[in-house]
Amino acid sequence: MLTYETLPKHIKNIAEEYNYRDEKLLAVPYRFHYNGQNYYCIGFEPSRERLFIREDGYVPSFSEMKRPMLLTTSYETSGLSMFTIGVEWGKPALEKLYREMANRFKSLCKKTKKTAPETILSSLDRVIAACEKSATEQKLIYDCVIQALDLTKRRNEEEMATEEDQKQLRRYVLEMTRATVRQNQVQLDTEQDRKDILDYLGGKILKNPAVLFDFLWLKSKEKHMVTADSPRGRDQGEFQKLLKEDRHLEEGDNAEIIALLRNPK
Repeated sequence: MLTYETLPKHIKNIAEEYNYRDEKLLAVPYRFHYNGQNYYCIGFEPSRERLFIREDGYVPSFSEMKRPMLLTTSYETSGLSMFTIGVEWGKPALEKLYREMANRFKSLCKKTKKTAPETILSSLDRVIAACEKSATEQKLIYDCVIQALDLTKRRNEEEMATEEDQKQLRRYVLEMTRATVRQNQVQLDTEQDRKDILDYLGGKILKNPAVLFDFLWLKSKEKHMVTADSPRGRDQGEFQKLLKEDRHLEEGDNAEIIALLRNPK
C-alpha cells in the first residue's frame, strides 16, 4: 500500500511545488491507471484538494484530470461505504437468524394448523416466505460486501486501481443496496402479520403449551426485524429514492468534487 513516505523522490518533489499553503501531504494508497498511463494521486489536508502526477513526473492539466478525479472519488466513496455501512448490513449471523426464524414459524404452523383461524395460518405462510426471502437477500448482501472488501484490499496491496475497478466496486454497492431494500420491504410488508401471530400465540400458551418455546424465542428475536418505526424502516423511502435517482458518473452534479482538483488550469 502506498504511503507518502514510500513515493518516489521526484513525485514528492513535484507535490511539494504545489503545496501552496504548507498543508499536510498524503498519498492515495494506489496508483490510478487511466488511458494507458499510471498516476500518483496526492491529497492535501485540510483543504481535501488533490493533485494527479504521472509516473514520469508530468503534471497533466485540470481538464485532463477531471474524469480521473471523479473516478477515484467514486472508487473511494464506494469502498468507504462497504467498510462502514456494508459491514453493518452484511453480518453473516443474520442469514442464520432469518433461516431459524423461518423454521420456528414452520414449527408453529404444524402445531397450530388444526386450531388456528385461517387468517393466522395465512399470516404464517406469508411470514415464513418473508423470512426465507430475507435470508436469501442477506446472503447476497454479505457476498457483495466480502467481494468489495477483497477487491479494495487486493488493489491496495498491488498499489494499482483502474476505471474497471471503480465500476465493479460501484456495482457491488448498488447490488447490496438493492438487496437491502428488497429485504426491508418484505419485512415491512409482513410486520402486521408477525404482530398478529405473536398476539394470537400469547393468548393461547396456556391452552397449547407446545408453542411456548417457539413463541418466547420469536418474541426475543422480533427486534432484529425491520418495522415502520425501526431506523431501516424509516429510511426505506430514502433508499428507494436513491436507487431510482442513481445516475452515471458524468450525469450528476460534480462541481464540488471537481473544485478540489489542484492540477493547473
